[in-house]
Amino acid sequence: MFGTPQGEEFGSATTRGRVTALLFVTTYDLPSQIMAKRLDVVVRQHRPRANAGAVVLEEPDHAPLADVFRTTLELGYPVAMTTELDGQQGAFGVIDAVPTLVVLDARGREIVRRIGNLSEEEIEEALRSAEGK
Repeated sequence: MFGTPQGEEFGSATTRGRVTALLFVTTYDLPSQIMAKRLDVVVRQHRPRANAGAVVLEEPDHAPLADVFRTTLELGYPVAMTTELDGQQGAFGVIDAVPTLVVLDARGREIVRRIGNLSEEEIEEALRSAEGK
């Protein structure tokens, strides 16, 4: 579970039952910004509906930047923070590059992990593979 700067929670309790795309980013990284916007476009168009969220890999005192990241890019999904930094082993293992896209199936199992910028078509393909199609 990840917390948002607004005090909301983004985790399995709110995402289970649908394919979920998690994007690990930093707020200052242009590739992260590009990928976040592309994910937003794909998730808005994807059918059946899928969940999405971004997780900012920065120090907790950077939480205001996470909110600016979400609002500036006009993202329709939550942007949360993590406390697991510097290559620490978290729920998704070590995330040591950004952007990193992790796609979970409806049961919450990791199906796809891709590093770097993906095209909208590649993101759609990752969501479809998590659906088993």
